[in-house]
Amino acid sequence: MDTISSHTAKLLSLVKDKKIFLVDDSRSYGAGMTEILRSFGCEVHFCSKPLNALEEATEYQPDVIMSDFEMPEINGPEMIRRFRCEEVFLLVPILILTGRADESRILEAISSGADEIMTKDSKQHAIMAKICAMIRLRNLNKAAAKSKQWDAVKAMIGTYKHEFGNVLTILEGNYKRLERANHFETTDPAVKVKESFVRIRDILKKLDALRDYEESEYTGSDKILKIS
Repeated sequence: MDTISSHTAKLLSLVKDKKIFLVDDSRSYGAGMTEILRSFGCEVHFCSKPLNALEEATEYQPDVIMSDFEMPEINGPEMIRRFRCEEVFLLVPILILTGRADESRILEAISSGADEIMTKDSKQHAIMAKICAMIRLRNLNKAAAKSKQWDAVKAMIGTYKHEFGNVLTILEGNYKRLERANHFETTDPAVKVKESFVRIRDILKKLDALRDYEESEYTGSDKILKIS
């Protein structure tokens, strides 16, 4: 396999089945780019009316957004600002395609929230490579955000375990004092209370063990949550 064919195979594996949302007021350009994207295995939703883009993209939930720069109803940068105001699109990669990428356009595109800007006459492999790079970066950002969330969950578990444990210690202490003062007989309710203390201690141990789990272990199995 030659070098270009090898690189093409890698591109195909990275973008296969990825959902691309394409915005351009030119139907002919949109049709041509849609054909290119689909030839690489992407799913494509083409929007020729920029004012409808936010609504259509919200329904489509794309992996990548591609947009023209100059459009009659609303230009690319302004449309992107609207996308970035929506939480669901904060981490979605956005690529602007333009007829000319001079310094002012590059600055305007990036400042509006676009991740990359390329000229429309760029080679298709270069465009696909850029899309792959943006997807990889998006995945890394998502993984980092997820890791932070998991760390927060583990910290919260530790806090609640500590507070719950303090309350349980107080309850156990008072129960033993009453027991020594013969306020409790060896009755079924008293036995059940003592069994409940043991059970709660067992739950606290399992919560403590959960803090040591990696996220992949936790999401792959729910055994740690099964209190029998």
